[in-house]
Amino acid sequence: MPRERRSARCSHCREQGHNIASCEIYKIKINSALASGNNNLNIDGLKINNFVSNINLDHIVRLNLLYRGLLPYITRFNYQIFYNRLEQKFVYIKKTHEYIKEINKITKGPSDTSDISIKTKRNYKIRLKYYRENSMWSSYINFDDLMDIFNNDYIEVTTRLNNARVAREAEYQQYLQQRDVERAQILQREAEANLIINRIELPILRTDEVAADDCPICMETLGETNKSVLRCGHSLCTSCLLTQTLRGVALKSTSSCFCTVCRAPYL
Repeated sequence: MPRERRSARCSHCREQGHNIASCEIYKIKINSALASGNNNLNIDGLKINNFVSNINLDHIVRLNLLYRGLLPYITRFNYQIFYNRLEQKFVYIKKTHEYIKEINKITKGPSDTSDISIKTKRNYKIRLKYYRENSMWSSYINFDDLMDIFNNDYIEVTTRLNNARVAREAEYQQYLQQRDVERAQILQREAEANLIINRIELPILRTDEVAADDCPICMETLGETNKSVLRCGHSLCTSCLLTQTLRGVALKSTSSCFCTVCRAPYL
């Protein structure tokens, strides 16, 4: 029999039936952190464009009013939310859908259309808009910095983040330039090596050796083995041939690779 497939388990609340992306209490806690500036979730980074498009600014406004003591409690999903001022933390109590529906009828405090709610929401929009329009790579932000944008000097935070990102981009561009230079040097060395390896072979000018007792370069006596016969028939010692050839390699030119007697090139 096929094994029964287990349902998903949320990595935050540890309940089965959903994952962290759809976890209701996790979303509430994220909004609570933004509304109050207290991060107890240890979130490292967040794609702000995707996140802001999914959050409810009206809910953050209500959480902020709750945090400021302007509301006794609020509701979200099947949770009734309080703020404990002694312990300085939000309290989330899960209730039934019917209970949430009933207490919403008697909730007192500023509504979503009140002046303070509209002003708070407008303030959040201004902060997010400024960050998006004045920051490089605004699609990614550390969650603590996002809380600072919501609760502190958003202009200073945006400037600091943008300066750091500009410096990081300049460093990255410098790395790319250095990498391109190194790649070009490698290609140049490979091309030079291929130029020597795949060089055009010069034709033999003479089939017999020109008799000689001494090397025309160092004037040392040529032996039977320590000599090389060039295509022109003239001979020189192997040491001088290697020295002359390596000089040409160092100069990246074959202009020095020639017979010192008749000036015929051998490379």
